[in-house]
Amino acid sequence: MPMAGRGDAASGEERGRTRGASQPALRITALRSPLGEITLARRERGLIATAIGPAGRARILRRLRETFPGAQILQKPAAFEAEREALRRYLSGELRELDVEVDWRMVARGSFAHRLLSRVRDIPYGELLTHEELAEELGARGAARAVERVLAANPLPIVVPAHRVVETGTGEQKIIVARALDRALLEIEGALP
Repeated sequence: MPMAGRGDAASGEERGRTRGASQPALRITALRSPLGEITLARRERGLIATAIGPAGRARILRRLRETFPGAQILQKPAAFEAEREALRRYLSGELRELDVEVDWRMVARGSFAHRLLSRVRDIPYGELLTHEELAEELGARGAARAVERVLAANPLPIVVPAHRVVETGTGEQKIIVARALDRALLEIEGALP
């Protein structure tokens, strides 16, 4: 259920040329933040991956090489000006919604993972849902573990705010069992009890 007007790239492939073959144009950069280094990767149509922490860059590079074999990966900080500014403002508490273009190429379109991550992207700032609530919304009652596995592999942390999905609870009593990073993001949003 993507929200109308959100920065989700339509299907279609933007291509650059690499070694005579048609390959996607890939760009990567990193920025410093209060959470540590955030690595961003994009194609012409939008962000395809983000990662936080020292292992994030290596993880993104490995996934890009697996998904786009033979593609040239360019270090292009200028290509990320809008995303860098949006992340800076979000992490400082100035911005409540990261309305940046997303290219879902790293997630199979129409799959459970794609539907789930699209829905998670629409969870409002500061609100929480449980794994089970999301599973039910997607017509997969009892699939909380599947939700948990998809969220653990989220290719776009922060941009697809999996930190807003908690293990269990109802109403105001949602129990937060989160990694330190998730807790830091929820503190920024004022979502912790």
